[in-house]
Amino acid sequence: MPNLVTFRDDPDAMLVMALEHYDERTGLAEKAAIMHHDVVGRRPPLTTVQSAEEGLLVSLDQRGVVDPPLYRHPL
Repeated sequence: MPNLVTFRDDPDAMLVMALEHYDERTGLAEKAAIMHHDVVGRRPPLTTVQSAEEGLLVSLDQRGVVDPPLYRHPL
């Protein structure tokens, strides 16, 4: 990876290297999957929570506001 020689001592160099696949034999590089599409995937929907605090956090994460009826703690 000729362009990364100067970054070898940088602790975050691997993050940059993860953006492409480099073939040392041919000297060709192509963009990694993360550059084309979502590689993490969607989270499964939450249907229950274990506490009021967790319900508050899920509500803020998914709606951006406090929505008390969104998730109810099972009794």
